[in-house]
Amino acid sequence: MNNLERNYEKENTLLLQQINQLTADKIMITAMLDDALAELEQYKNNDNQEVAE
Repeated sequence: MNNLERNYEKENTLLLQQINQLTADKIMITAMLDDALAELEQYKNNDNQEVAE
């Protein structure tokens, strides 16, 4: 394997690691946003109940 091929292999490995990290970050952020949305819905429902009472 020549030097150019080794460089491509290293670059490919680094890019795959970045893709994996970004995918994990996206999953975490999506879960956080889902939790925040659920919390907002809960506040909204509580406000509607207080108005109805």
